[in-house]
Amino acid sequence: MSEDTLAKLKEIALSMGITHHPKISADKLRIKIDAVIEKEEADDEVVVESEAMTLRRLRREGQKLVQVQITCMDANKKDLQGMPLNISNSLLGDLGVLFVPFNHPWHVPTAVLPTLREKQHCVFYTTKIKGAEVKRTKLVNTYAIEVLDGVTKPEVDAIRANQAKQTGE
Repeated sequence: MSEDTLAKLKEIALSMGITHHPKISADKLRIKIDAVIEKEEADDEVVVESEAMTLRRLRREGQKLVQVQITCMDANKKDLQGMPLNISNSLLGDLGVLFVPFNHPWHVPTAVLPTLREKQHCVFYTTKIKGAEVKRTKLVNTYAIEVLDGVTKPEVDAIRANQAKQTGE
């Protein structure tokens, strides 16, 4: 290779910030330059998620509906058909009042499940200590949550057909 080619490669290497030995051959310098260019292209392909993109993704995941069956374990609420819940968090904001029926399959947003799982109530029980009955308390989960399988494609088609019949279409 000519001296002009080597000089041009050295200028390119200098502009890219590539260090090299003063007596490097043109072939070795070209290999170094190509390696840096490939590395930069690979770095460009990696998508860096911004805060706004992360927030949008988390909101979308939190609003995804999950089919659950919720059983209330609180004896004081055993006669209720369901419970209105006002749930909000810093990610989704205020979801409003959400009525959750008990003992029926129901769709709720994914973001609601941790709140329901954390809910506890106090239960009193008696125990004997040295022959005397003593009242004690313990915290137990208020809701038993069973996550059901999602709706399959044939089930969706059956629901659509049933709704179409009911609306007369």
